[in-house]
Amino acid sequence: MAWGVRPRRGLTPLFLDSPGTASYVRPVPLPADPYDEAWQRVTEAVLESQGALKAYERRAIARGEDPPELAALLDKTRKHAYKIVDADVEGLNVDVVFEAVLAAALGEGDRRRRAALKAIG
Repeated sequence: MAWGVRPRRGLTPLFLDSPGTASYVRPVPLPADPYDEAWQRVTEAVLESQGALKAYERRAIARGEDPPELAALLDKTRKHAYKIVDADVEGLNVDVVFEAVLAAALGEGDRRRRAALKAIG
């Protein structure tokens, strides 16, 4: 353990106060997902509301099933969105791009969220 702090039976160090000392707390089991209800509301708003894209198209994009004309943009959205430039969206309908990018980001975020929840148990 860092700074020479010895663990105490049944307690978990919360943070290290200074060399050799720590504040302790009893471990509290985490709920499966404390944000599940909020996540579901966001998912419904992004995927099921009316828009330039049909709801089934946005659901497909969230699953990773991209329309060919948006595939490159959505792949970039999922992997490195900070690299998107004007040329990537040139000639595309602004509303379609916005809705498609939201759906792709939501799908990727959900994939990562589920992986994190699985990792923490």
